[in-house]
Amino acid sequence: SRAVTGTGSSAGSAVGQDRIARHQHAAEVMRARSILAVAFTLWLVVGLPIDIGFHDALGRGSLGFVVGVRIASSVYQFAVLALLYRRLSPRVSTALITSVFPVSGFAISLLALEMGGIASPYAMVVCVGILVLVTAMPLPWRRGALLAGSTVVVYPVVILAASTFDDRVAAQLHDPVARAQFV
Repeated sequence: SRAVTGTGSSAGSAVGQDRIARHQHAAEVMRARSILAVAFTLWLVVGLPIDIGFHDALGRGSLGFVVGVRIASSVYQFAVLALLYRRLSPRVSTALITSVFPVSGFAISLLALEMGGIASPYAMVVCVGILVLVTAMPLPWRRGALLAGSTVVVYPVVILAASTFDDRVAAQLHDPVARAQFV
């Protein structure tokens, strides 16, 4: 009788834990939807006019490239947001949510390259994105650290990679003041 009761108790506990995990995941997806909706709107409504308005002051590259990066990343963000309204497995929805921040970090890095290089104020946008991520998406510390870390590392990797073929960025990295800003 005890063995049967113990097994039933374990099965009930597993069902309860599964239910809690599903509810926690549903709450995470709802938070991600809200964050992505606001981020997507700000990315276009605020970001695009800033790109256009300050390109001449900050940029040396193509405004068309800057606008193209902004629109391409917006399409990606919107696609992820739209997919999060579908019934997806937890693994797929988590992968989609996790991908948005590093992809956006990559887009910001490309914008920074066109809008001043390593001294670009766009580098701060990566920091703001991480701040939003950490405050709005309460995650277990390991997952949060992985997500924030992957977002942060994108910027220096893109800048260092660009310095191998862009003489302007390479020169900035050799300038002590610009390098200090970058670090």
